[in-house]
Amino acid sequence: MGKPTKSQLEKINKFTHTELTEDDVYVFPCMMIDNAVTSYYTIVHENLLRKFSSDVKKGIGLLLAHDSSKLPVGRSFDSTLVEEWDEATGNILKSLYGDFYIALGRNTGSGMTTDDIAKGIDSGTIFDTSIGFKAKTMKCSICGHDIRSWDCWHYPGNEYIIENEDGVGETVTCYVIIGEDGEGELIENSLVYAGACDRATIVNEYSEVNDNVRTNMPKLQVVEELKDISIDASVYQFYTAGGLVLMTDSNKKRSDNRMDKYKVILDEFKIQSEDELRLKLEENNIKSEEIEKKDVELSEKLTEINKLNEQITKLKEDLTLRDKEVEELKENVKNLTQLNEELKVNKELVETYMEDLKKEIIELGIRSHGNAFNKTLFEKFLNTLSIEELKEVREGFNEEVLNKFSNVRTTQTKVKEKKDTGELYKDDFETEEEFREYIAELAQKYSEEKGVSLVDATRIMYDKYNERGEE
Repeated sequence: MGKPTKSQLEKINKFTHTELTEDDVYVFPCMMIDNAVTSYYTIVHENLLRKFSSDVKKGIGLLLAHDSSKLPVGRSFDSTLVEEWDEATGNILKSLYGDFYIALGRNTGSGMTTDDIAKGIDSGTIFDTSIGFKAKTMKCSICGHDIRSWDCWHYPGNEYIIENEDGVGETVTCYVIIGEDGEGELIENSLVYAGACDRATIVNEYSEVNDNVRTNMPKLQVVEELKDISIDASVYQFYTAGGLVLMTDSNKKRSDNRMDKYKVILDEFKIQSEDELRLKLEENNIKSEEIEKKDVELSEKLTEINKLNEQITKLKEDLTLRDKEVEELKENVKNLTQLNEELKVNKELVETYMEDLKKEIIELGIRSHGNAFNKTLFEKFLNTLSIEELKEVREGFNEEVLNKFSNVRTTQTKVKEKKDTGELYKDDFETEEEFREYIAELAQKYSEEKGVSLVDATRIMYDKYNERGEE
């Protein structure tokens, strides 16, 4: 600290009308503000810190204890916004550092020379700094509304029970998040030693480049509480070790409207004294705590009900799915029953057909071999064969019969003649196969005329013409 470097001197001389040398000025850095929670339960947003950094580079005034009735003793010429670890909070913070210069050999309005100030900084007796700034937005960390708005009922530093995402109430502290929109201005930086700020109503701005002339801002009003400031008023804040000083350039205060509303409330509840009001507030506070407790219990019950409703909905969905599966099973059983009936009918037809094949084979065997044919033994043999095998045996006997009686005239002509003149029965045919072909023709016609299945038509025709004289 002390003498400026060559690059620092170049930046300083951009603000001067006369070029200064390293022997003419005293320079020092300071940490001006960060985005940690202050003792006033405020947090300067990173967006506003970036705006402050720009203001410091333009050159803001260095005052003594925020005393704007006296001329600045120095000016900023450079700034750095850094990210650093804060051991006290255990967090990574954004910190604004500023570089300031003091012209040596000057008297100040405070009775100290600028050389005295430089010696005080070097000796460590002057070490605290404090900023003065204004900001546009001051958002409540709990509800998100502006802390001055009637939509926000929270006070900085107070604790409130807030329901979290899981529906459980937890205690949180209200903070004011300043300048999230990035709109505001760093007005000045002061050297302070006791942290007290007992000032008049004028604040001076020194943030324009190459402006060494003091310009007066509008007359400011000291305000005790952020809640008392109108939401559309500019707010000037001065951070000191001794306390937060709030000022506004507007005569319009929220407290006027608030008192009107308080008066309506007091008249409505017929409250006559401050003690009576305090008692009412204490009673209401107890009731509020009970209500909050009931709200937490109700919220827990609602959570349980919602879970039960979800389970019921899931069970309904499962039951609907089961009902659908049951209906499908019923339909499948119905189809299987119908298929089983058809198979049963087909089985009966197959068994009848196989018995007829066996009879036909026995008859052909007797015709082919005469008395030498062992009917009993051959019947047992036929019981072991499939339909295809029975057909093969029948064809074999049929060829033997045809070969043996090749010179004998067949009954085809007779059958044809009977077909033309009337109905035929089983005993009109030479072979079972001829009879079955005849039945198949009749069944086809009957099925088409009556609209019944071919299986049923075949059974009807077979029963009708199997034996003569039966209908």
